[in-house]
Amino acid sequence: MRARFDTARALLAEARAPRVVVEVIDASPDELPEAAAESPASSTDANIIEPTPEVTANLIAQARFAASLDEAQAARRQHREAQNALVDGLRHAQRERGEALETGASARAHAAQARIDALRAQIDTPLPQTLVDALAGDDARYAELSRWQHWADNQRRVQLCEEIEALPAAGLHPDAVAAKVRDAQREWQLLDKVEAGSARIGGLGRRFHAACRAAIEPAQDYFRKRQALREGHAAQFSVLLERVAALPADDTEMGAVSTLRRETVDALRSLDRVEPRERKALAQSFKNALAALDAHVDRRNESVESAKAALIAQARKLADEMPRGAVASARELQERWRSAGNGKRARDQAQWTQFRESIDRVFTQLDAQRAERVQRDNEARAQAEALCVELEAIADAPDSAERGAVARIETAWKAMRLDDTGLRQRHDDAQSRLREHASRRERDKRRARYVAWLERERLCRLAHGKTEDAEVLLARWSDAARTDIAAAALDARFQSALGSAAMASDDDVRALQEIVIELETLAGIEAPADERELRRELQVARLAQRMGGAAVDGGDELASRLVRWTTLPFASSAQNMRFDAAFARVLDAMH
Repeated sequence: MRARFDTARALLAEARAPRVVVEVIDASPDELPEAAAESPASSTDANIIEPTPEVTANLIAQARFAASLDEAQAARRQHREAQNALVDGLRHAQRERGEALETGASARAHAAQARIDALRAQIDTPLPQTLVDALAGDDARYAELSRWQHWADNQRRVQLCEEIEALPAAGLHPDAVAAKVRDAQREWQLLDKVEAGSARIGGLGRRFHAACRAAIEPAQDYFRKRQALREGHAAQFSVLLERVAALPADDTEMGAVSTLRRETVDALRSLDRVEPRERKALAQSFKNALAALDAHVDRRNESVESAKAALIAQARKLADEMPRGAVASARELQERWRSAGNGKRARDQAQWTQFRESIDRVFTQLDAQRAERVQRDNEARAQAEALCVELEAIADAPDSAERGAVARIETAWKAMRLDDTGLRQRHDDAQSRLREHASRRERDKRRARYVAWLERERLCRLAHGKTEDAEVLLARWSDAARTDIAAAALDARFQSALGSAAMASDDDVRALQEIVIELETLAGIEAPADERELRRELQVARLAQRMGGAAVDGGDELASRLVRWTTLPFASSAQNMRFDAAFARVLDAMH
């Protein structure tokens, strides 16, 4: 204001000072004085006269004063408009308070009263009388409502105190106790906020806070233990995040990645095990970890897809070319496919369809080739079976087989080169029977002379014993096979047996005994104890005979004993039994 006053005085003094009249010279440059003609601006600014500094200052001050007046008027206008707006707001708030008082909405009344108080503090102009009267009329009604509200709120506060004081004896879970205490505290704060006068409720406030502390105190141990447990879970989550961060960028085992991802998802779902204030940060960390693990999975899927694409190309080439060893190559491709691992399910299924088509094509062609081979093998097996049947018929025939037929079968069998275990076994069995039959026939051929001698010897015994009719014995003797062993002696022996045969002397008995012992020696039968010395003497004599240069083989030795037995009188029944047993053993040992 002082600056404005000083400026106004200066402008007033300047306005009252005598004005300076500037004469404008209207002449040509030639008519001007020399000083004027020499001025640089004389040619363009001849009609402009520079004002003096005093005049310039006065003009500037006058302009400033006018601007200040304009600013002051604009400020007063803005202040007046703002006050009018505040008055309008006060009038609106007063109407809201009145409506709230009419309907009994205490919360709206309190809110409107708060706005009225704030607006009154901002308004510095006189209020309209109608507004003043309206405010005065509702103030009393609001004061009455506030008193009743305060009384009702105090009743609710007392109820809250009683409810909280009853919690320790209710046996509730600590979380339930804490929840009820929090709800009561929020309601208490709401009552204080509505009344905006909680400071006047000293006794009830102290009672309420003391009851809250007493209700929470028994649950503190539980909360501390839960806090420790939550901290442990938080430490486990941190270790899990470190494990995820420590994964190498490449060559990561998908089993480890899958395990970590599953653990991360489980941890994200169990964030309620940590402190609530840490959950948001941990949730973001786990989401970042899942993104990193998914990146590992994506890289792995790309690698699997590339590897399987290469296997598909190789399978197609194999199906087109069908080289030797196609089965082994197809098996190897299948093993490599399994070793390639699993990628994205949809892509894996599509690639598997392509791979399987090529592999199936390989095996389809192999099946066709195998069918041809099977047909050829069946035909060869049928031919081999026919050869086996023919060979078995020859082997089971009683007569000896023709060498040409057996040679023909063997030549055809070797030419087939059949790899059938059953048929090969049948062929070998038939061959064994053939060899066995041939060996048996050869053996029977070698034994025929001895068997024929024994048959005639037994007929002689029957004739000697007179147990059968002589005519029957003669018929059987005629039918019996001939032998070259003591044939004449056997005929004489039979004829003498039909008559009256001579009795054996003691020397004949000893000779018969020696033949039995020698025959038992040939058969490998142990001699009785009372004949061992005689057997030893006979062996020594036989050894001496061999050392003397006599060459005696088993066959000739047996025949010589049979000849000697035929020339001797008939032996006793006991000697005949021992003779027959030793003779049978010798024949069985004969190859």
